[in-house]
Amino acid sequence: AELLFEAAADASSSHALRTRTFSANGADRVALQDALTTLWSQLAREHVMMIAVDDIDTVDEPSAAWLATLVTQLKKRHMLLAFSSAQPANDASAAIKLIAQRSSRHTLMPLSAAQTDALLLSAFGDVPRVSLLADRVFSVARGNPGATMDLARHLIDRGVISYQGGTWSMPIQLSLNDLPETIDEAFAM
Repeated sequence: AELLFEAAADASSSHALRTRTFSANGADRVALQDALTTLWSQLAREHVMMIAVDDIDTVDEPSAAWLATLVTQLKKRHMLLAFSSAQPANDASAAIKLIAQRSSRHTLMPLSAAQTDALLLSAFGDVPRVSLLADRVFSVARGNPGATMDLARHLIDRGVISYQGGTWSMPIQLSLNDLPETIDEAFAM
């Protein structure tokens, strides 16, 4: 069962929190989606809100349906929804197709070497040798932001980059075996 905190206005117009348990049945699913929509709509009346969803084409159907509901209400709220997808919406669910129809599309241009450095600096912090890592990753990813982050994750998974004592530790040098040689090999990981 899922637990949701619902925002409810009390008589003094401040927000109190109450909980409700939802099961996976159809009626509770609709109630959960309605409660989430109400919660985000209430928050967006008072605050600028943003929801970012990476790989929208892999989202489960109930979540996609809820996001599609939010998309239909955007003009009434101070809310930005940002989605990324490597796949066209042609074979997608009805909810994903609705999201695609109501969204404007922007093709992400490749990052420059300096932007790759800034991206990895934002991910790992200002630690020694992050620029060395950025140079090497840029030479493989060729500015592809997804491949850049996948390569960073690959280095973490292999223990080449580690997190200790509250900070990231970069290798003194990267061996030829630490990263794939081409972006095609990177995507095959």
